Amino acid sequence: MIRRIRSCILVPFIISAVASSALLAVWIMRGGDQQEAREFLHMVTDIEPAGLVETFIEALPEAAPIPPDAPIASGGTIEILFTGPSPRDHRVVDRLDALIDGAQESILCAWYDVGYEPIANALVQRHQAGVDVRIVSDERYGTREALAICKRAGIPVVLDDRDAFMHNKFCVIDGRTVWTGSTNISSNGFFKNNNNVIVIDSPEISLNFTVEFKEMFDEDAFGPTSRASTPNRIVELGDVIVENYFAPEDDAQERIIHLIGNAEDSIDFMQFAFTSDPVADAMIARMGDGVRVRGVFEDRNAGSDHSEDDRLAAAGALVIMDTNPGAMHHKTVIIDERIVITGSYNLSKSAETSNDENLLVLHSDWIAEAYTKEFQRIARIQ
Repeated sequence: MIRRIRSCILVPFIISAVASSALLAVWIMRGGDQQEAREFLHMVTDIEPAGLVETFIEALPEAAPIPPDAPIASGGTIEILFTGPSPRDHRVVDRLDALIDGAQESILCAWYDVGYEPIANALVQRHQAGVDVRIVSDERYGTREALAICKRAGIPVVLDDRDAFMHNKFCVIDGRTVWTGSTNISSNGFFKNNNNVIVIDSPEISLNFTVEFKEMFDEDAFGPTSRASTPNRIVELGDVIVENYFAPEDDAQERIIHLIGNAEDSIDFMQFAFTSDPVADAMIARMGDGVRVRGVFEDRNAGSDHSEDDRLAAAGALVIMDTNPGAMHHKTVIIDERIVITGSYNLSKSAETSNDENLLVLHSDWIAEAYTKEFQRIARIQ
């Protein structure tokens, strides 16, 4: 009841605010959170919110009850984890904490949002033990207390202060292990939102992400100013073939469209923001040849002038709105139940042209099976 009263009192203020701030306020009152609100607003309007986030943050809903267990998969050099989401599901954050705790030489993190203080404290402990800890983040979250904890301890931090996002969510540990996926380092990312994490034990993949990190940290090169310098585009890890792209320099969208264009049976996707006309065009073309297309959209993003949900539904795709009161934050496409495209990269113009992003293409039946189970769990498809 208190939440409803506060929302009503603030309605006149919303109406009188600029359009970008009003959209942001409505988002939060419908159950959104700070990071996803800012992210989506930028993607569809290229406008920086005017400060209503803090005013409305108390309108956020309580955490959802614990759901059925999210899938976990492992294949030797690769681990796949999904958030519950639930405040009682600590598997993802515990895995990150263990990776940090085990670091002996270096921890290089490019994290869009560093907002979870226990992880900040873990980084400080390794820094004080002599491990080389460095962070790149986005200026929008530069005042987070977790990031301040790191700065006060002497951990060097570089912030991207462009209008576009430093949207990565990766960390390289000891030049050998990469943590990546869609999960922001925040309580929302770990416990409220649907997210995925990939942990890869590979010096070659680690080198790719290290090169990208150093461009940002050492050269202040973000987004379009970042060089196309990925040293190991394709890496074979046991029974998995991994392709590694960074955007915008590596033409990630072109590769996504090519893979979709070669789909033979099915395309399933889970997308926080899907506003890319060229990618939707490629899916619609495959539907014309009998390929099944199903997709889960973040509910608060669907229905906008920029979202592709209505167009895909009209073309015959099965379009499903998520029911998570937090956010469905995946950025994943599954092709023919054998290829998975995932990372920080939303299917949007901003991801392709202005943000700093990363993307993996994983050719693997067992990885595709894990992501398909997650798709079915979120879509409530058996």
